[in-house]
Amino acid sequence: MAESDPDIRKECEYTVGVGDVSLVVTIGNGNDGLTTVFLGGDEIEPVPGRPNQWALGPGEDLQDRTLEIDSIVNPVTSKNIVVTAAFTGGPAKGTCVATGTATSDDPVGVQMLVDFE
Repeated sequence: MAESDPDIRKECEYTVGVGDVSLVVTIGNGNDGLTTVFLGGDEIEPVPGRPNQWALGPGEDLQDRTLEIDSIVNPVTSKNIVVTAAFTGGPAKGTCVATGTATSDDPVGVQMLVDFE
């Protein structure tokens, strides 16, 4: 999304612990799409065979950094756009949910910025 502004933007925080942090991104309401994840400007590849799951690494390596989650959502069944990022590995599970409405059948850009504390 660096080249253009997203249609939907959400900022969240997640408190990390000492364990490994994992991320699962779900595009809801029967829509489909593609997600790319960046940490410090570097793209993080998804877990092999699991295109919506990322192993982000030890919590202490993530603290005070920002994760960028960029999704392109195709509103194939609903104009109500929902993208959920679910985190595990901290003291508690966490979620970041971006919602909005598509104004046409064109793909919708969704960006979530997650500050690790």
